[in-house]
Amino acid sequence: MHLIRNAVDHGLESPTERLAAGKPETGRVTIEAKHSVGEVWIIIEDDGRGLNREKILKKGIERGMDVVKRNIEKLRGKVDVRSKPGAGTMFAVRIPLTLAIIEGMVVKVGRNRYTIPINSIKESLQPSARQITRTPDDLEVVGIRGELLPVIRLHEFYNVQADRQVITDGILIVVENDVNKCCLFVDEVIGQQQIVIKG
Repeated sequence: MHLIRNAVDHGLESPTERLAAGKPETGRVTIEAKHSVGEVWIIIEDDGRGLNREKILKKGIERGMDVVKRNIEKLRGKVDVRSKPGAGTMFAVRIPLTLAIIEGMVVKVGRNRYTIPINSIKESLQPSARQITRTPDDLEVVGIRGELLPVIRLHEFYNVQADRQVITDGILIVVENDVNKCCLFVDEVIGQQQIVIKG
């Protein structure tokens, strides 16, 4: 976010300056994410005025180490900067892929999406009404192959609006860790995806 704000606030010229420099009136900032040779690359590029080396060095000496560089180095990453006066600037943030890539199941709850690690998922199902029971202490449970599992409604847990309120209309994702097993109630399953996470 810091790099994007920087490109918009300081990299791009005003429409008048851009027209005077023979550029389109509207500036452009592009964001690209990819992985290459064991690294995740996030590239932020603008077609603005480029960096003023002397001005940056002066500010850097006044303020100390740059916040972006410091935070990326905490992740064992690097920042490459390329700039051409009058033509724009490119920041390439490189983070080691060993940081963590998980296979995840992306699910939808209302307008929100959540990722559940595939390793934690046992199965997913659309239950029938006869599988659903409510205990005396008002806990929803679902019977799956002789086992009663508690249901956690993700829209209630995260306090968001869901498209589906009736359990038989949605999907139950059976998840477990070393000691616990439960069902997560979601609107629908979007699909599988690789997710880069910070541990």
